[in-house]
Amino acid sequence: MPNKARDSMAKKFADIISNSPKTFLLFFVFCLTLSVFNLKNFKLDASSDSLVLEGDDDLKYYREVNEDYSSSDFLIIIFQPKADLFSDITISKVREMVDAFEKIDGVDSVLSYLDAPLLFSPKMGMSELADNLRTIEDKGSDKSLARLEFMNSPLYTELLTDSEAVYTAMQLTLKIMIDMTLLSIKDMRF
Repeated sequence: MPNKARDSMAKKFADIISNSPKTFLLFFVFCLTLSVFNLKNFKLDASSDSLVLEGDDDLKYYREVNEDYSSSDFLIIIFQPKADLFSDITISKVREMVDAFEKIDGVDSVLSYLDAPLLFSPKMGMSELADNLRTIEDKGSDKSLARLEFMNSPLYTELLTDSEAVYTAMQLTLKIMIDMTLLSIKDMRF
């Protein structure tokens, strides 16, 4: 629409409002009332499908990257044993828990402080570490040094154990359950 026609239309609209403000106000209230009564029928679809164009190159790229590097869902379980965290009883109990969790359908893997490699318990040279990574369950690992390592190492503290080594965390990685019908429909979009 040319600028002249737009200016002319805006001028007419301004004239109507200024020449008969009561009529305009009555019309505005009428439209507002209609809108309020029909508000219950209003639905806003803010799903990802309605917000993203199906042929969008960025969406296609995101799905390709997600397929190659997708992250898994996981669950964190905190366990505070009655005995010392590094006692044989607690280590055995945590091993039983890990084994039980791994048997649950839908759990892919379980990570606990039992799986963490000990770098300083006992302290070894780099060449020894490469061939002989130890965990807390291995013979020859020093549990008092392991406690210090878990309490002080930035790799482990507040991740696998707390800073006082009172409780431990276990990460249960969940299996990806894919509905093949949905997967084929998603692939057909592109």
